Amino acid sequence: MLNLQSIKLKGEFKMAEKTKIWYRMNDVPSPGKTIVYALQHLADTIPATVVIPLIVGGVLGLSPAEMAKWIGLILFGMGICTVLQSTWGTKYPIVQGGSYSFISPYIVVASMVGGGVSALPVIMTALMLGACVEMVIGYGRLMGYIRRALSPLVIGIVIVLICLSLFPFAISSASEHWGIAAITLFSMLICALLIPRLFPRVAYIQTFSYLIGMGLGYAVSAGMGIIDYGPIVREPWFMVPTPFAWGLPVFNAGAFVAILAGYFASMIESYGDYHACAAVIDEPMPDKARINRGIGFEGLGCGIAGLFGGAGATSYTDNIGIIGLTGVASRRVVQVAGILLIMVGFLGKFGAVWATIPNPVMGGAWIVVWGFVIGYGINWIAKADLTSARNVAIVGICLIIGLGLPQAIGENPVVIATAPGLAGIINAILSVPMAVGGILAIILEYILPGRMKPEQLEAIMRGETS
Repeated sequence: MLNLQSIKLKGEFKMAEKTKIWYRMNDVPSPGKTIVYALQHLADTIPATVVIPLIVGGVLGLSPAEMAKWIGLILFGMGICTVLQSTWGTKYPIVQGGSYSFISPYIVVASMVGGGVSALPVIMTALMLGACVEMVIGYGRLMGYIRRALSPLVIGIVIVLICLSLFPFAISSASEHWGIAAITLFSMLICALLIPRLFPRVAYIQTFSYLIGMGLGYAVSAGMGIIDYGPIVREPWFMVPTPFAWGLPVFNAGAFVAILAGYFASMIESYGDYHACAAVIDEPMPDKARINRGIGFEGLGCGIAGLFGGAGATSYTDNIGIIGLTGVASRRVVQVAGILLIMVGFLGKFGAVWATIPNPVMGGAWIVVWGFVIGYGINWIAKADLTSARNVAIVGICLIIGLGLPQAIGENPVVIATAPGLAGIINAILSVPMAVGGILAIILEYILPGRMKPEQLEAIMRGETS
C-alpha cells in the first residue's frame, strides 16, 4: 500500500507506510507470471517509445514503410539496452526506452542536413560517437564523482521535472476521450490501492493492476469502435535488424554536439531514476560503482542501438511507476521484458498491436504512473529542510524555469546568424526541462549559502538521516 506522506522524528526521515513489495529485486516469479508482468512494462514502453519515430519521422518526412522499419529497429535496440542494464549495469529492474531528451537534437540534426531518410545515417553516427562519450563518463568512473554535486534537492527536482515535462502528453491523450481515460485510471487505482485494503485475501491483484487497467480501457475502446487496426495490416510479419540499416556512417560535427546535449540530459534523467528506483523497491541508494556501471552500460546500449539504426535510450521513469503501482520489483521480469522487446524487433505485426492502443487509454495510464513517480520526487525534496527559505526558493525557481524556459525557447528559439549550428545546440540544451532545472539547481546549491556538508549529504543518500 502506498502512502507518500512522510514524517520526521529525531532527525530521521522515514516513509510513514511503504509500498507492498510482492517480489523483491532478485526474486524470480513463476514463468507464467514473469511473462505477464513483463507485458505490463511493454504495454507502457512500446507506445511511449513509438512516440519518438512518429514525431521525428514526421519532421524527416519518412515514408510509412521507413517509419515502420525505424519503429522495429528502435524497439530491437531498446530490448538490448534493457537486458544490458538490468543484467550487468545497475542491476536494478529498470526498463530502457527511447529517450525524449533526444527528440530536439534529432530535429536540430534534421534542420542541419535537410531531412529525409538521408539524415538517419548522420543521426546514427552521432549517436554512436555520443555513446562513446557516455561510456567514458561511466566506465571512467566520472559519474560517481559528479554525484557529489547532486543533492536530494537536485535529485528530487530532476525526478519531478521528468514527469511534469511529460504530463502534456498524458493530458492531451486522455482528453481525446476522458471517459476511457477515467476507466483506465480508476481501475488501476482500485486494483492497486483499494481492493488490497478492503479484501486482503485477493491483495495479489495489485500485481496485475496496470495490465487490468490497460485491458479494460482497450476493451471499452474496442467496443466503441475507435481502435485503428491499420498499423497491424501495414506492418510486415518479419524484419531482420542489421547493422548500418540506414547506410554507412556520415560524420557531422554539429550533429555530434547536438546529440551530446541529448546525452547530457539523458544522464541526468537516468541518475535521478536510479535513486527513484532504489526508493521504490526499498533497496539501498546506488553507490559510485553502481552509478558508473549504469551510465557505462547505458552508453554501450545506445551505441549498439545506433549501430542497428535505432534511437538513444534512457531509463524509463514511468516503468518505475509501474513497479510502485504493482509491487513487482523483480529484475527477472525486466530482463524478460527486454528479450520480448528484442523479439518485437523481429515480429513487426506483434509490435504493431501495441501501437493500436488508443491515446485515451495511454493517457489514463500515464497519469497514474507519472503521478506515482512525482510523489517519489517530492519525497526526495522533502529530505532537505523545507523550513529553509533557501531550499524552498531553489525548488520553486528550478521548477518554474525548468518548465517555462523550454517552452519559451520552443516559441522563440535562440538565433545566431553567424553561427546557426551553435544556436541549434543552445536551443537543444535549453529545450530539455530536466537539463535546465537540474543544472540550475546545481548552480544555486553551490552559490547560495547553507549547502549541506558532505557528511550530511552522504548520510541522506544512504537513507540514514536528513
